Amino acid sequence: MPRLTLSALLCAALSACATGASRSTDGVSPRGGYDVLITNARIVDGTGNPWYRGSVATRGDRIVFVGPTLPGMTARRVIDARDQVVAPGFIDMLGHSENVILRRPQAISKITQGITSEITGEVHSAWPHTYLGATPDSSRTWSSLDGYFRELEHRGIGINLGTYVGTSSVRGAVMGMASRNPTPPEMAQMGALIDSAMRDGAMGLGTGLIYLPSTYFTTEELIALTKFVVPHRGGYATHMRSEGAGLLDAVRETIRIAVEAGTWAEIRHIKSRSAAQMAEALRIIDSARAAGIDITADQYPYIASGTGLSAMLNTWVQEGGHDSMVVRLHDPAVRARLKKELAEDSAGGIRTAAKTMVNSVSTDSFAIRKMTSLAAQRVSLTDRGLLRPGMHADITVFDPNTIIDKATFEVPQQLSTGVSYVFVNGVAVVDQGKPTGALPGRALRGPAYTSGQAR
Repeated sequence: MPRLTLSALLCAALSACATGASRSTDGVSPRGGYDVLITNARIVDGTGNPWYRGSVATRGDRIVFVGPTLPGMTARRVIDARDQVVAPGFIDMLGHSENVILRRPQAISKITQGITSEITGEVHSAWPHTYLGATPDSSRTWSSLDGYFRELEHRGIGINLGTYVGTSSVRGAVMGMASRNPTPPEMAQMGALIDSAMRDGAMGLGTGLIYLPSTYFTTEELIALTKFVVPHRGGYATHMRSEGAGLLDAVRETIRIAVEAGTWAEIRHIKSRSAAQMAEALRIIDSARAAGIDITADQYPYIASGTGLSAMLNTWVQEGGHDSMVVRLHDPAVRARLKKELAEDSAGGIRTAAKTMVNSVSTDSFAIRKMTSLAAQRVSLTDRGLLRPGMHADITVFDPNTIIDKATFEVPQQLSTGVSYVFVNGVAVVDQGKPTGALPGRALRGPAYTSGQAR
């Protein structure tokens, strides 16, 4: 988690704005009967508006008051924020916790960063979870995405969790690791799996096009599969085919899929080793948006990335799965060809340093918006991402002067500090800087889901 500092200019500019009308949904009194009342706060509400001084109150799992502090306000618990920032809980737009959260449900590395919700499903998703021809994992007892979500809530989790349906999971369930083009019946079967997942609450279709077996899909096949999410108001989110020499073509492919499928697209963790190439990629995205195409991109604040080593190898080396790849790599001619191809794609070099974590990114209300309401808007979470009466009480309280990530690439298992309180659905999961062990998180369902559709 990068260090967060509030601009003095921003503080001064908003000193006159804290007199806005307070908002409450108590139904009886705007001043009492709260479960939690957070006072003396710098409120950054997630809209992008500048901060103002005031209080936030909750009752049950909802926010019921946001505004300048009123005389006589009471609650079962009153927290003096001591001029810390109170913001909506942060939303991690690309996590991989769908399996590990079943084993470590507190999600301590997330909540200590102020994260209250995570969206998964980049390459694989929690369902479908069996590859054609593979032995099923006996620990995964659910037979639908709805079943997975129910399992999460039955066991209890520390954060809210939603997911896309992953193309590698869908393709693996129907075709295994086959590198050929799918037949029309196989495309129909994959479409039916996508449709089922969307009805159960998936956010859309997720792809990781450098990972097998998703890399075998053609653009036309991805367009056809993405069309299955459109009736359910889902979108297309992608780890594109290339973040190297082929970046610009990959951006254009993403735009084409969105246009021809008729939905929105999200480019995950967009990056480039070349500043000029990155500028051109952003120009292409801006041009598409100016033309009315709903495409956006997200990014993490670090100058290095992490993935499996095999993902750095070209597709022809990986074809057939792990065992086939290992056999090929024993051949000196294969290694010589691979070395040449990798060198060509990595002409810009790989950035390395003893410590390259970003830990001095200043923040303001717009930065908070990116991590809260803008993220919620992208995946149609209409009741999260804002400090507003009626919204779910996902709240983060942090000290802008001390919040920082402690993890390094050499010693990654260190918790962030500076987050004082985190509430998920109105329940404290971090209290005075320490995890509580509470498990109030919920499944985040996409817009097509209604409880009556559950199977």
